[in-house]
Amino acid sequence: TQVVSPITDVFLQFQYGGATPATRVADIKSINANFQKSIAGKASPLGELVDGITWALKAALPYFMGPAFRPSPGAIWDILKIMAKRRKEVARGARILMSSLQGALDEYFESEQVKIALGNYSLANFGLMADAGGGAYLTILTGAHEFGVRRPRGGSGQLTRALAACVVAHGGEIRVNTRVAEIKVSNGRATGVALQSGEEINAKQIIAATDPVVLATKLLAASSLPQSTHEQIRGLIPTINPINVFKADIALSRPLNFSGMGHQHLERHHFEGLSLCQSMADFHRSEKMCMMGDYDPANIPQSNYVPSIVDPSLVPEGGEYLYLYASNTPQELSGGRTWETHAQTYLHECLKVFEQYAPGTTDSIVDVYITTPPEFAQRYNGNNGNYAMVGMGSPTNMGPWRPIPDFAANKTPIDGLWHASSGSFPIPYLNGWAGRTVAGEVLRTLKA
Repeated sequence: TQVVSPITDVFLQFQYGGATPATRVADIKSINANFQKSIAGKASPLGELVDGITWALKAALPYFMGPAFRPSPGAIWDILKIMAKRRKEVARGARILMSSLQGALDEYFESEQVKIALGNYSLANFGLMADAGGGAYLTILTGAHEFGVRRPRGGSGQLTRALAACVVAHGGEIRVNTRVAEIKVSNGRATGVALQSGEEINAKQIIAATDPVVLATKLLAASSLPQSTHEQIRGLIPTINPINVFKADIALSRPLNFSGMGHQHLERHHFEGLSLCQSMADFHRSEKMCMMGDYDPANIPQSNYVPSIVDPSLVPEGGEYLYLYASNTPQELSGGRTWETHAQTYLHECLKVFEQYAPGTTDSIVDVYITTPPEFAQRYNGNNGNYAMVGMGSPTNMGPWRPIPDFAANKTPIDGLWHASSGSFPIPYLNGWAGRTVAGEVLRTLKA
């Protein structure tokens, strides 16, 4: 699959309000200079932060890439070599990863702009910046610095299409829009699935790539699981905050005008990714209001992306494609409001905020596709719309017992049933490690 050029000026993508356009540009250039220093290996707070996280990840990768409770001698040897050479950096990185996102940012940075930009990574955890273990989401920085930021040409759907073509080429069958109503279990062993259509499919091995709460409470009969699993799931649910996102995919008839950002000295590709928030105080206030099912129309933190800037093939000539993520969006609205009736109002308020930076956006809209928190829940079969299935970022849920001990290492208490969502071992967020590991375990089981 072809990819577009990597986005190198990572910090130039974060733009902020609260100042005159000229000041914003100066702040952005200062932040980018700090970023370039860290790339060159020179001392800087960002450089120290990324260096520590990177070495902690490198030390953990040999373990992450194999079975949780059966690390190979080679993996252990690789870990020991890194620990011996970089123990200070590994220790610093491990401390960052286990801390709250807020604590890590306060320790390394004074700039409000940098804190807001990196604080938006709490969106990945669907949680609060003060949550323990939120520092793990700063690993996104390591990905950007170590490997670069790339996306398939033609949109992220090209990647899934390529994977699907590979499966079909090897004799596999893929069904879409085919909901599973129940996983069938007999005498402690998974035997197949029952579809909502009434059809039943038998199987010797079943991989449930879904939210652990949904798996335990919706797809399995309560009697199929031991009491310990139900107890662990009950303990897991309160760790998931009622914080979600609102997304709008927006087709525009003309390129966005970023004159509100003071863009005279910046190139167009610098606006491909935008974090919009006035201050850390505003960000925390939006978190608190979200927990109560409310929001301030004048203060809706946003993470917005314009993929058509780096990949014009996504749109007709002269058009633009914007997707707008509103951070700290309530899963359920207070005051008797429902997302079914309030979605258009919320989008209007989001666009009013965005228009401060890109005036004229609303007038150029051709079409909009809105996804509310309940729709995320329905589409991805995730608990409370947490589509990334990672809302359990505490250190106790980030190791080999993730997401709960009874589902650890991708296994479940039911023979032949495996758990492999992004909420499973080895680390949180969206990655291919869980699928890779469980595939190896299933193959090993079939050969036994």
